Amino acid sequence: MKEAIRMVLESIYDPEFPDTSHFRSGQGCHSALRRIKEEWGTSRYVLLSALLGNIYLHKLNQEIGRIRQKYEIPIV
Repeated sequence: MKEAIRMVLESIYDPEFPDTSHFRSGQGCHSALRRIKEEWGTSRYVLLSALLGNIYLHKLNQEIGRIRQKYEIPIV
């Protein structure tokens, strides 16, 4: 069932995405990094900033969880 839904949605929306989009069938983070490396000559800084951004968001999420727990704030 999921595959059938994916196929229908993909046939509708895939033509809408530009060729440079990496959120489409057969594309993903690896193709995005490959494209960055082709365009800029390196993907090192993009990876570093993504990694630091993920670490920051993880720490921020943990802190928000602690504050919610401390003040008994419900998740809405």
